[in-house]
Amino acid sequence: MDEITSTFFIAMNTSRALFFALTAVVLAGCSGAPSESIRTYPVQITNIGAAVNSDEDEFAPSITANGLRMVYTRGHDGEPFERDFWESYLEGDFWRRPNEVMGAINTPMNEGSPSVSADGQSLFFAAADREDNRGKSDLYMAVLQGKEWGPGKNLGFPVNTYDWDSHPSISPDGNTLYFVSDRDGGQGGLDIWQTTRASDGTWMTPLNLGPTVNTDDDEVSPYIASDGQTLYFASDGHFGLGGTDMFVTRLMGDGWSKPVNLGRPLNSERNDEFFTLAAEGNTVYFSSRRDEGFGGYDLYRAAPNPFPPGAVIVLSGTVRERRTMEPLSATLTVRDANTGEKLSRHDSNAYSGEYVIVLPAGAVYDVTASSGDFDPVSERFDLLSASVYDELYHDFLLGAPPVSGPLEASIRTDVLDFSLLRSTSQSSGLTIEEIVTRETVPLLNYVFFEEGSDALPSRYEKLSPSEAAAFTMAALPDGTLERYYHILNIIAARMKQRPGSTITLTGCTDGRETRAVAGLRANTVAMYLRDAWGLDASRVAVDARQLPGSPSSTRSDEGRAENRRVEITSTDAELLAPIENSEVQRLLKPDAVHFYPSITAEGGLARWKFEVRDG
Repeated sequence: MDEITSTFFIAMNTSRALFFALTAVVLAGCSGAPSESIRTYPVQITNIGAAVNSDEDEFAPSITANGLRMVYTRGHDGEPFERDFWESYLEGDFWRRPNEVMGAINTPMNEGSPSVSADGQSLFFAAADREDNRGKSDLYMAVLQGKEWGPGKNLGFPVNTYDWDSHPSISPDGNTLYFVSDRDGGQGGLDIWQTTRASDGTWMTPLNLGPTVNTDDDEVSPYIASDGQTLYFASDGHFGLGGTDMFVTRLMGDGWSKPVNLGRPLNSERNDEFFTLAAEGNTVYFSSRRDEGFGGYDLYRAAPNPFPPGAVIVLSGTVRERRTMEPLSATLTVRDANTGEKLSRHDSNAYSGEYVIVLPAGAVYDVTASSGDFDPVSERFDLLSASVYDELYHDFLLGAPPVSGPLEASIRTDVLDFSLLRSTSQSSGLTIEEIVTRETVPLLNYVFFEEGSDALPSRYEKLSPSEAAAFTMAALPDGTLERYYHILNIIAARMKQRPGSTITLTGCTDGRETRAVAGLRANTVAMYLRDAWGLDASRVAVDARQLPGSPSSTRSDEGRAENRRVEITSTDAELLAPIENSEVQRLLKPDAVHFYPSITAEGGLARWKFEVRDG
């Protein structure tokens, strides 16, 4: 279909014909406003790239509070109509190649609109066509069980109805859920509703956000920010540029402020939806169908956020058993230090022991970690003077302090009388733990040039023919940027391994230079691949153009610098695939062993020898 309107992204229990008809009705109802009434803000927008985006639809991103993990929806328009969850991790400035989320949460049916809790341990989402569905689409909650997501539990009545319920957004304290529904009692069309969680864990009867936020048209994709007071959403009922525009409103006492259009360039004449943020509040992620995209809906990054939320502090760390330092599955309770009021409850990851808690600035908090039979451990965090975003790290250690114990060891000596007293080790033996780290770094397929120049900049690693012959991927340096400077060597080495592959080098200018400069830049890269790596000229096509196909702004120095480049493309996706490597780290437990030998000899000692061997 031409547009996958977010209000109907999950296939309903209707025929395909009715689905298309409903989509057409929604699009026909899109409202606009005079363009001069919409402000423009100094926001830089970039497509997050081919490592994540594809020719399918990528939309509804959800970011963990620390900004390092993104869960989003991917799907296609064909038969069968299916949506699933994918996830990616931030590596430096780039998002890694995504994978389907692990566990039972994805099914052959339709899942979409994920909302990851601030601690990353719960996932609220919408699903259709499941056996336990009450209506056309229902809301579910899944729990992260170590590394894998559970299948999700239907939130049931009164949250779900026989109508369409979708687009959840969970508050940072986990106590309020915002979502979209076309149930009775709203303002008309699709409205935003909220429900709160009672002390026993049940969800209360949802309340409509009212006519200030909701209109008689559609309000969709709400996102409650880390401060718990700032709500972003999309609407075709409030004045906008066309399609759905994104808006912001803030909780003022018992009501919401008048929504404000986020303006250009965050909004466009197309559908702009599914606004989301990390807790720092400055970098925006959203979904849009734009001409410069990779096809369908793509995920975009924008900064700075023209309407940031209030300041918060992200508290993170691990919960571990004090003696062994093994991670624990624990409950962390946050209370107001002055009143003792329980504010929120969080879980540490059962596999890693990691936890994340978002704390609004300007208060004092007591955080208590408890697990099983261990005595709870509390820590006080004074954030009264905090006024800007910050991050704190604290490990909770549960259990009694370690006690020393005897270490069994074999010791050879050439004296007759000796004794091994004891070590200060926490363990009764030596163990070696192997940790395998697998890393995926996207390969940026651009080579950038200086203004007016066609010389390959010195920052790129250029090898001699003998060095190229000895080059291996294992020899790449650490660091994303350092590896990027080997881009030509990486691609050339892969072409050597894949003799049937070809590439196209397209030289580009900043819009002010001549096209001849673009051609010279492409030829410079081609000559290096030929001279250093011996690649046949028939495998390297050269082209030139003025601006890139997806240019950056030509009105700023930074934008023009990004446009002065050679773009490397290929029909062989493996040539431009991310760099993947693994590293094995071996940890000795304990990391230090103290031996206290006592050696005596009646005739005195001339020499002695002490050996410890790996058994």
